[in-house]
This record gives sequence, C-alpha cells and structure tokens, in this order.
Amino acid sequence: MAEKKIEIYYSEWLALIPLLLFVVGAMYLGLSGSPDEKGFWPIISVCLIIALLLSKDKEIFSNIVIQGMSEKLVMIMITAWLFSSTIGVFLRETGLVDTIVNLYLSTGLGGGFFVVGVFIISAFVGTSTGTAVGTVLIVGPVLFKAGNSLGCDSYFLIGAILSGAAFGDDFSPLSDTTIASATTQEVNIGNSVKSRLKYALAAAIPSLFIFLIFGGNNSNTNYQHNTAINYYSLFMLLSPLVVIYLCLKGKNILSSLLLGIFTALLVSVVFQLLPLSKIFSLDPLNFSATSIFIDGMEKGIGISIFSILLIGLVSFILSTSIVTIIIEKISSLIKIKSFAELLIVFFTVAVNTLLAHNTITIMSIGSFVKNISDRFNINRIRAANLLDISGNTVMHIFPYMITVVLAASIANQEIGDGQTLNPFIAGLHNVHSLLLFLIAVIVSSTGFWRKSDEKFM
Repeated sequence: MAEKKIEIYYSEWLALIPLLLFVVGAMYLGLSGSPDEKGFWPIISVCLIIALLLSKDKEIFSNIVIQGMSEKLVMIMITAWLFSSTIGVFLRETGLVDTIVNLYLSTGLGGGFFVVGVFIISAFVGTSTGTAVGTVLIVGPVLFKAGNSLGCDSYFLIGAILSGAAFGDDFSPLSDTTIASATTQEVNIGNSVKSRLKYALAAAIPSLFIFLIFGGNNSNTNYQHNTAINYYSLFMLLSPLVVIYLCLKGKNILSSLLLGIFTALLVSVVFQLLPLSKIFSLDPLNFSATSIFIDGMEKGIGISIFSILLIGLVSFILSTSIVTIIIEKISSLIKIKSFAELLIVFFTVAVNTLLAHNTITIMSIGSFVKNISDRFNINRIRAANLLDISGNTVMHIFPYMITVVLAASIANQEIGDGQTLNPFIAGLHNVHSLLLFLIAVIVSSTGFWRKSDEKFM
C-alpha cells in the first residue's frame, strides 16, 4: 500500500510474527466464544506494538500504517457498515422481520420446510443489508427460536442462517466484499453483481433441497406465532429495494444508502411503524440521546474499528520485503490461466483463514490478483467474482470466524438446559458456503462461465 519498505531487525521473516500472533489470538477468541468484533481490538493492538518494535524506522512504520488505515476503500467500507447497519435496525424495529416470519409460520410448515424458509429469509435480509454479521444478529434470535420449537434440526437450522448470511455477503451490492472485490479489480459494482447471480444461484438452489431433506421433521407444530401481523411493515421492503436498484444502476454507494435510509424513515413515519421518540429523543438529565440511527451505527462500530486496526497490521506486513519474496515464488509457479484462477481461489481462502476477515483479505490481495489477471488475460469481472465467492467460504464456516461464533452463541442461549452447539459442526452445516467453494474450484479449473463473465465488462 506504500512504496517505502519497512526494514525488520535480524530477519525479514520475523515480520510474520505479529500476523501469527493475531491468528492464534483470533482462533482463541473464536473458539472461546468471543461475543463480537470488540474482542479482536486488544489482540490487534498488541500485534501492532510488536510490529513497531520489530521495525527499524518507527517513523516509516507509523506513516505506512496510518496511510493504510486511511485508504479511500477503507472509508467506503466503514460508510457501508454504518449505514447498512442502520437500515438493518430499521427493518427489525419496524417489525418487518417478525412479520415475514409470522407470515411463514401461519402456513403451518415446520421441520425441513421451515429451514428452507429460514435460508430464504436470511438471504433476503443479507442481501438487503449487505452484512453477514448484521444478518445473524437481526434474524438469528427470531428464526432459531421458532425453528427450534418446530422440531427443526438445530445444526441445519443454524446452518441455514449462516447460509443466508453468506448469500447476502456474497451477492448483495451493499456487501463490503462486493464493494472491495469490484473496486480492487476496477470494475462496476452493478455489473459485478449481475454477473455473480449465476454463481449464487448455483449454490443456493442445491442448498434449498439439502435443507428441505435434512432440516428435520414436522412433528412439533406447537409453536404459537404472533397472529397480530402488521402488514404495513411490509412497505419497509421499499428501503432495501431502493438501495439495491440504485446500486445495480451504478449509482454511488453512499447516495444509494442515504436514499435507502430516507425511504425507511419516510415509510416508518407515514405508516406509524415507529414512535417519534424511537427515531430521536433527548435525555437532558443523563446528557444523552437515543435514536434508531444511533442503535444502527453502533452495530457498525465494532467491525469498523476491527477493520481499521487489521488493515493497519496488513499494511505493515505488505510493506516488508517478505511479502515480495512470497509473491514472487508463488507467481513463478503459475504457467497457465486455469492455474492462475485456481491460485486466486486458494490464495483468497488461505489469507482469509489467517486474517479472519474476508473484506480485509480481498483488499490485501486485490492488487496481486489484478496483476495475475492482467498477466494471464483473465477478465476482471471474473477475477472479482472469484475473489468474492472465495471470500465467502471459510469466512462463514470455520469455528473461530465471527459469524459462526455469533450464530452458535445465539443458538446456545436459546437451547439452554446445559446443551450447547459445537461451532465447528455448526459451521460445517453452512451448505451454501461449502457449495460456493466447490463451485469456485470447478469453474476456475475448467474455465466454465468465462465467456459469460466477459459479457458484463
């Protein structure tokens, strides 16, 4: 991310120590049930301190880290997290999610049929908000409680929630990974999303059948849903639809999100879905303010600070000579286009495994992928697609990843009675992400859909 190189004491290979420490810390936090992204803050801070001590020139280190943290793409990501989280809170607080769930429950379908519904609802919310973590937090408590009462298989139930979240993270034009993959490969976000539909559906359709077959029986239908359905809350669908439409038309992500929030605010006021005090109110005695906007943005703060700190650490590593050595060795092994595409897939998965953050992974290796794509004449839309779908595989499967940790935590709070879901097994029930990985390997090794992707350039 910077032209200057950071020189390391004793050996350039020591630059990997802060990264390895972060990996160990991330795994420990995840497997111990870290509640949210805030648990990563002290770990990365310590890693940055070690990186500073390893650097010969502290001034160069500081400039490079700050430059990485202040990259334009980082600010775009933070904007997306803050405002998409706000839209997500609007959808929840106005009762849209509850209304959709209650409408589905009114059909009397349980077991595998309900798990299919969980996947569809989660995918819709994920596409509407563009955030996997937000999706799990918004729909997880409601859907798992209902599905657990209807006799659904607990692991496939949580797998359906993770699958829907992964679907949205991969396909939504609001998704941070969509924005990062399109931006680093210098392609239009709308065209990138349109071309990715076939990949998303290729994983989603088989997932539906798997959830239907293995999601559980329909023997328990005692769950009493709320019959007081507020159909006016369905008008809140206009908010995400406005944002998605504008993004697909190539409009700026900031203006799209702001117009989406404006739509949500307008609908909630016109149909009296929220009291004015919920939208904004002051508490002079405690010198504080409460607002749905504050609630929404607070949900984006954790991931934002986590990302800023992590990109700082990544900037340090990328500015050492060790990265150049590794990239040159990897590049020398590639001889044909199929190997180049496979490298994009497996390199993305490997780096994501280390960084535990798919967006930062894509931002970190985006330049490398673009160079490989140009060298082997790989269509940039295709490169963006391979980056994005690969970035939404292990990120939502491995037990120490934040979405898996949150999903398992929500499930365990609901189950109670001393029973717990194993995060490792829960992640392996994320059928959609598993299929995305399989699809990424197949299309990259065979060249399938190359011509189809080229049509969107």
